[in-house]
Amino acid sequence: MQYLYILLFLPIILFSNEKVTLQLQWKHQFEFAGFYMAKEKGFYDDVGLDVTLKEFDKSVNLIDDVASGKVEYGISYSNVISSYLNGKSVVFIANILKYSPLALATSRDIITPSDLNGKRIMGLDKSLSNTPLLSMMEQFDVDISQIKSVAPSFNVQDLIIGKVDAMVVFTTNEVYKLDKSGFKYNLLKPSTYGVEFYDVNIFTSQAEVKNHSQRVYNFKIASLKGWRYAIEHVDEAVELILKKYNTQHKSKEHLFFEAIGIKNTILTNIFELGSIDTTKVKLIAQSFQNIGLVKNTDFNFEDFIFDYKNKENFIVQQETFFKRLINEFEEKIDIVLIRNIFIVVTLILGMFLYRRYNLEKEIKLAVADSKKKDTLLFQQSKLVSMGEMIANISHQWRQPLASLNGLLINLEHEYETKTLDEKSFTCYIDEAESLITFMNQTISDFSNFFSPSKQKEIFHIYELLKSSEKILSASLKNKNIELKISYSHSDIELQSYKSELIQVLLILVNNAKDAAIEKNVVNSKISVSFDGNEENFNIYVEDNSGGIDPSLHDKIFEPYFTTKNKSVGTGLGLYIANTIITQSLGGLLCVEHLKNGTRFIIKM
Repeated sequence: MQYLYILLFLPIILFSNEKVTLQLQWKHQFEFAGFYMAKEKGFYDDVGLDVTLKEFDKSVNLIDDVASGKVEYGISYSNVISSYLNGKSVVFIANILKYSPLALATSRDIITPSDLNGKRIMGLDKSLSNTPLLSMMEQFDVDISQIKSVAPSFNVQDLIIGKVDAMVVFTTNEVYKLDKSGFKYNLLKPSTYGVEFYDVNIFTSQAEVKNHSQRVYNFKIASLKGWRYAIEHVDEAVELILKKYNTQHKSKEHLFFEAIGIKNTILTNIFELGSIDTTKVKLIAQSFQNIGLVKNTDFNFEDFIFDYKNKENFIVQQETFFKRLINEFEEKIDIVLIRNIFIVVTLILGMFLYRRYNLEKEIKLAVADSKKKDTLLFQQSKLVSMGEMIANISHQWRQPLASLNGLLINLEHEYETKTLDEKSFTCYIDEAESLITFMNQTISDFSNFFSPSKQKEIFHIYELLKSSEKILSASLKNKNIELKISYSHSDIELQSYKSELIQVLLILVNNAKDAAIEKNVVNSKISVSFDGNEENFNIYVEDNSGGIDPSLHDKIFEPYFTTKNKSVGTGLGLYIANTIITQSLGGLLCVEHLKNGTRFIIKM
């Protein structure tokens, strides 16, 4: 009889689904629709998994519960990245939302993040979940210590009646309530200012990957299948939430509002669903480091990202991004947006053609004056610099373009469903104008940076370095290189050729960047500082990339001499920088060998 029982129950034991738990990062809502659909449509069953979806409560320590094996899988903000860097044994499986819907809803008098100084903000603290907001405010030099933090009530009435000046919101959630109230507000979104954080990140423990790698793979595949189904069948997903998962008692209209917002942050028309971009992971880590939440940004991606060697599962190629973006624009763009983007692109093209025209004109004059060689070298250097700045613009435009694409999807949906009213249309136009203003400011910075003026100007060194930092920081962050600019004085006034001094700084900083990249320097840093007075002052450009052999110091300012790989260096940069400083600006360019790097000194 005993053996008979064993024979009867053996198939059940052998072929029953494996029980696992997925811990959500918040209460049930459309933010987790893909997991609901994977469970209800049988996608988890198909791969032998019996998944319990656990709603968040205050007793949950999300990262620790997963890392310790208390639950097998979790959904997290970008703090899964900082947790790994701080020693937690977690593994990043897949990303769903390509940028966080976290934002600040503010009173109408707060226009930009710089207006937040000294204001009352509800829900803003230094927790990891608020990192996108803190990084955005850091860009605008907002003093966090002066912010009057108000404990969250999650009630938008506190903003409406003026108890607070701003509140932390999710554009997929509280914004719905604000719109329904008719209250006029502004929305400060980190993604508008280039602060791009992941959200709804699927992760597990290193032990789970080591002991059950096939189960991890099956969970990933089934979850992504659920998300594809959810965003293609929004009506069905909303009905399911209303029936089985509506613990927050949201209305059907509210859930549809959330669904559109979530769909627009997944951006499957631009990115592969679930993909993880390691460059973006590094940038997010750098943001955590900038505000002191991690000490280093050293990754072992094979250890941190599941199935890392199979790069097709998570890397999105730049070519695919632009190809899909162009296709989406061709299908969905309206005439107003075409006009605005055409104006901005025309500005770029016009400046390029203008510089090209000047180049040809200056070469002809140089031939007449027997100075063809030097003039040609200078212009070659400037064109290279312009190419790098255009790459900067491309990097800074990526998120605003994605946001514009999201606006178009919203407009199309509301138009087709006949829910587009004058208020919603005005809000979409206002947000589009805000994005285009940001993009236009990038072009203005570029134009000012490469002003072709050959007349002496009166300017402050502080302003010069500050504008240089704004332009250079994007390309350096993209290479995980820290740029630090120190100002010992802010009132040194100089009458000189501003654009030429900028060109020298650009050459020196780019040389330091190239050295860091070529030598694979970990925690690479470039610092720019100055001291002195109006009569005599020095500008210092210093790096930690190992330094230049002192025996070569006498040769590095010679034309065509380079310490770089021949495929990277031309040997013209330092020669041109030295010529500008000595012949045009009347100063000296010196070099010093440091213990771990090189220091260039511009003496004026």
